[in-house]
Amino acid sequence: MKSVLIFARQARNNWRPIFIRTVKPRGRRMPKQRRIRVKVCLVGDCGVGKTSLIRRFIHSEFEDRYIPTPSTAVSKVELLFPTNHDSEIMLEMDLWDITGQSAFRKFLSDAYFCNATSIVAVCDASRTETLHELEDWISAGREIAGGVQTHTLANKTDLERNPVMNDPMLKQIANKYDAPFYFVSAKTGLNVDFAFQTIAEMILKEILSKLDEKEAVMKKEWEILDTIVKRGKLGASKEYFFTTMKGIAFDTLRSYIDRLEEKGYLRVTWNDATSFIAFATEAGVERAKLGPERIEDEVIDTVV
Repeated sequence: MKSVLIFARQARNNWRPIFIRTVKPRGRRMPKQRRIRVKVCLVGDCGVGKTSLIRRFIHSEFEDRYIPTPSTAVSKVELLFPTNHDSEIMLEMDLWDITGQSAFRKFLSDAYFCNATSIVAVCDASRTETLHELEDWISAGREIAGGVQTHTLANKTDLERNPVMNDPMLKQIANKYDAPFYFVSAKTGLNVDFAFQTIAEMILKEILSKLDEKEAVMKKEWEILDTIVKRGKLGASKEYFFTTMKGIAFDTLRSYIDRLEEKGYLRVTWNDATSFIAFATEAGVERAKLGPERIEDEVIDTVV
């Protein structure tokens, strides 16, 4: 699949399918697809072009008329990323276009930024005042969403006058929020695809890093649980684990045992602070039957 489709885009506007095309290589098994859904919030003053940037990215179109966003509009774009020879990730990006009315910023509710994966702050490259307002927009969003990835787009670089490019505030915002800066034009399409694709790649990279860490933990949990299940009525003691799992530290082992017990998979008897014997519950036996191959599918729900 990777040799046939390196990067594909499927777009939807307000949840209505626009187009989709699937290519299946002859003589090859279709790769396993993992779907990850993320929320990206676009903020910035009125008239900076947030709606136009989304429209350019999704539909490759530009509307010269200014139509203010009344409150919030949500569009969806799906980006396909092959990861290896037998798997790929469909990244579902919900793009939240939040109105730029300054009065509205004071009343931003949790609903707009709750569970946001990234904030994209947009300014008008021809109006420095829109750049100076970005810090307030970013702060308002991060106050609810937490320290999520932040990116900044300076739109309308097609205009002859672009004072934002030399404004020291640009570098200040980029440094303070570790926010990459992109100069784009919704009108000409300059750097729009590049900016959004880079944002998507950075989001995915961060998620995959968390997935790898979580997957390693969950697989180790399964390994410990499976070991206890196989011991049956004999149970598994600390000494047994130290014999079968070379190099595992007691504190690490105890943290796994405690988590499995909290989930209801184990019944643990402690003889003293460092000596125990663990038995699998019925729920633990059923959990162990799932096998490590099922872990990967469960990990995404715990991270995204």
